[in-house]
Amino acid sequence: MEVPEGVEGQDEKGRLWDILNMFRFAVKRSDGGSELLFHVLVRNDNIATKLVTLKALCGPGNTPDPVLTIMLPDED
Repeated sequence: MEVPEGVEGQDEKGRLWDILNMFRFAVKRSDGGSELLFHVLVRNDNIATKLVTLKALCGPGNTPDPVLTIMLPDED
């Protein structure tokens, strides 16, 4: 989620907003399940945006309460 230094037009608050909103839209389109892949456009330089795939997992945390974790697709 961290924005590289010097990148214009992006900040962490805005990037988090984009991630959570794209996740919300993906949930509405999904058919359920505990794992969901979705995409977000980000800028890591001042040249172009890049489409990044993220993975959301919903499962138990340290208690039986559900926990939502958003990460890169190859992370566990």
